[in-house]
Amino acid sequence: MSKKKELAGQKFGSWRRGLTLDRIGNGGNYEPDNCRWATRKENNRNKRNNRLIVFNGKTQPMAQWAEEISISVQTLSSRINQYHWPIERALTEPARRVGHVS
Repeated sequence: MSKKKELAGQKFGSWRRGLTLDRIGNGGNYEPDNCRWATRKENNRNKRNNRLIVFNGKTQPMAQWAEEISISVQTLSSRINQYHWPIERALTEPARRVGHVS
């Protein structure tokens, strides 16, 4: 049995289908105080290569901000990286609906 699975069995009894073992701090080891059960979405948002955005004192990955303000990650990424919008504008300006007929 792998050390990861062994640790999970010893420390975490609340596993359910759809959860994976996630390190809270990616620089740390798979140790009881640094692990949790997480959904795939949570696990994907806890990666080193995520673009973290700070706005109004809150730090979140770009995907989480996009979800929170109801725009696509592609739109938010374009606003910041391609059009060089300030973070405040990128996160507060509503998305235009191209081709939308009322």
